[in-house]
Amino acid sequence: TVCLVLHLKLAAHFQITDQIRPEYISAYGPVVRFVRLMVAILAYRLKYYFAWKVAEGASVMAGFGFEGYSADGKEIGWKGVENVDIYSFETSVNMQSFTRHWNKRTQGWLERYTYNRTNRSLLITYFVSAIWHGLYPGFFFMFMFFPVMTNIERLVKAKINPIIVPGYDGFNVSTYPKGVVPQIYWAFSVICTMWSVSYVTQTFTLGTLENSLTALRGHGYVPHLFFLALYLILEIIPVKKQRKEGDRKSKAE
Repeated sequence: TVCLVLHLKLAAHFQITDQIRPEYISAYGPVVRFVRLMVAILAYRLKYYFAWKVAEGASVMAGFGFEGYSADGKEIGWKGVENVDIYSFETSVNMQSFTRHWNKRTQGWLERYTYNRTNRSLLITYFVSAIWHGLYPGFFFMFMFFPVMTNIERLVKAKINPIIVPGYDGFNVSTYPKGVVPQIYWAFSVICTMWSVSYVTQTFTLGTLENSLTALRGHGYVPHLFFLALYLILEIIPVKKQRKEGDRKSKAE
């Protein structure tokens, strides 16, 4: 209910289609338009949250979704039909977390039957996902850019994370270091992920080639150029060498 009410309230004032209206583009600067786009994309997500959670609740009430028992005989839970983890999705710090917590049942199918069977090819996996959604060019603009974003994040994980958050394995939160700088870096990662996703996702909702290009052109293709420059820079940065355990012991002695 909360998701539905928020969707109706926000969607009444923030529409993704505003991004292709000439008078809207001329009335607002790029920063304001981007902030409004992020709010519009949030409003768009909220209707999916509402529908999925209602369907999940109905399925659980019908007896579906039970995950069984643990080794000590306790119930594991009823998330077998869960299709979205709202909190985890909204606080995603990378594309991997983002994709794993949205449309979870479809994501699991794509991982099992496409990603794992194509030598872990992101291009093929996201191409299949685009085809699965339909043939609008906007779908392909979004899905075929996800591999680029994922590869950038992999470079960040390999080359930047060891410097700012040493010891973090990229998955287990318990390995994340404490302190002001790591927490700022975490918040910055969440903002960057949602900013990137909002920019790319707008083409999915706009559908046609003309609408997608108009929306991207309205931002001067700056994010695309930024991603390209960032990718090239990260490719140049050397990987920080990890000290071997033997070296550490010898130095300690």
